[in-house]
Amino acid sequence: PRPFEEDLDRLPFPARHLANNALYIRPDTGQKQTTVVTNRGCPFHCIYCLANQVSGTRNRYRSVDNVVAELRECVDRHGIRNFLFRSDLFTQNKAWVIRLCRAILDAGLDIEWACNSRVDTVNAEVLGWMKKAGCWIIAFGVESGDQETLDRIEKKAKVEDAFQAVRLTREAGIKSSVYLLMGLPWETHELIDRQIEFAKQLD
Repeated sequence: PRPFEEDLDRLPFPARHLANNALYIRPDTGQKQTTVVTNRGCPFHCIYCLANQVSGTRNRYRSVDNVVAELRECVDRHGIRNFLFRSDLFTQNKAWVIRLCRAILDAGLDIEWACNSRVDTVNAEVLGWMKKAGCWIIAFGVESGDQETLDRIEKKAKVEDAFQAVRLTREAGIKSSVYLLMGLPWETHELIDRQIEFAKQLD
């Protein structure tokens, strides 16, 4: 084990000139897409997740300027305008997200991007900025529609949070997808059937 890097801006951008970027595409459009790691770490302790071991329990953010510089290099040098903002918890710091969105708009990058989120870390304001800055889909770690299961996996979220997050995302004009867990040790066929019904209710 070694200490986590505190200043993520020190790390160089990926050497994309060494890769065949045309191989990596957005699944719905076939356009070139790349992954940009915007921050590392998560303060939550969900029992199934490796984020704490891999990235630590404190969310460490790159500076907005540093992220925008990498996006600009992708656009100008590689012709990439589609991105997955890869992080353990992208939307924890709403002020940082809004600053990033404003910077993307100010830079005139004309990009589209996706990200991951928790259902209890978005609101109408931040979703509005994300939509303006090019966010087209958010993948939410919902995990289960059963509150007892959420409690047992230490998700620290409520079932109703999922409905609220999906509704707000849809109202902002952003698509949503969800991660759901099945096959936990205590699950029964009945519980899995209820999980399927929950997914349908989320639409």
